[in-house]
Amino acid sequence: MKLTPCHSLMLAAACVVGLSSQASAESLNAAHVPADAKWVMHVDFDAFQQTALAGKMREKKADDIEKAEQKFQEKYGVDLKDGLKGVTAFGSTYEAHTGTMIVLASYDMQKVQKEIRSKDKVKSMKIGGHPAFVITKTKGEHHGAEHGDRAHRDQARDKSSKNNRSADRERSGPRMGQPETMVVVLVDGEQVVLSSSQELADRAIALLSGESKSLEGADSPLTAKVPQGSVFYGAATNLQSISQRDGFFPILQQHQQITYAVGENNGEAFKDVTLQANSEQVAGQVKNTIDGLMAFAKLWAGNEERLQQVFTHAQVKQEGDTVKAEYRGDADEVLDAMSALKERAEQWEQKQQKSRERNRDER
Repeated sequence: MKLTPCHSLMLAAACVVGLSSQASAESLNAAHVPADAKWVMHVDFDAFQQTALAGKMREKKADDIEKAEQKFQEKYGVDLKDGLKGVTAFGSTYEAHTGTMIVLASYDMQKVQKEIRSKDKVKSMKIGGHPAFVITKTKGEHHGAEHGDRAHRDQARDKSSKNNRSADRERSGPRMGQPETMVVVLVDGEQVVLSSSQELADRAIALLSGESKSLEGADSPLTAKVPQGSVFYGAATNLQSISQRDGFFPILQQHQQITYAVGENNGEAFKDVTLQANSEQVAGQVKNTIDGLMAFAKLWAGNEERLQQVFTHAQVKQEGDTVKAEYRGDADEVLDAMSALKERAEQWEQKQQKSRERNRDER
């Protein structure tokens, strides 16, 4: 299973559907992270439910939330009001398709099995005595015309850019047209394991049963300093071992560790990013880069006060080889900024749609 920054955004966005006012919180459990992990991501649905931001969203998105609750109840037997607790993902390498995810949720075992078996190319088995399924999908395979059109466009774009790619670029995981596997283990009606192979699933089950070593009780930089009230938390160490050379990886390779946290504490929304570089010089370059990106974002925000206001509560500072970017604000400010971004995205999509229609007419 490939867990990328895109997955991180989807996990964070998934918090929107877990809305209630219950009190307990499923913060990151170090016992759910193996001792050899190099990275971890955690979404705390319970913590989100207690935020002022969640309360505002419940008021403004009541219909959408009700639909989501009905869908999850019917398909999986999950009560989103108090049954969805948290998600923890981790990996011991930075190669693609080597991550594992543990979902904490109260679900209906029979409903979930029925839903999984309704998919194509599903193989049933047992892992650690628990019901397990191997789901195989060809990369680029989608259902529905809209997804099919997107896959066709992606293939055309990949083909046109193939000759421009570096010959020595290292890639891993299935390519377009090759099979992609996901293993699902239904542990006990309270936990689900998702991984890309049976071997990784076996390791996760051993971790949950206490048969393999975890980071519980360890002073690990991955789990030792999770900010109070974190809704989404991510951390990575040993970044110099990254072998990929595309995307942001060359930048990350020049760092020792990174942590990222978003949440709310004592009614104040926060976002903290800490990057520890290999040298003070690299840290200075990173700070200059972030300052430049923020300056560009301010220009892009233009005279939109809802966006500009966010920047007044953000700061970037350097301490030796470490760069820290921080934001502190209230729920209304965050919601206003999200609304402004959504409006701009919709305007952009409308312009793109009109452009596509004109191009079709001209052809």
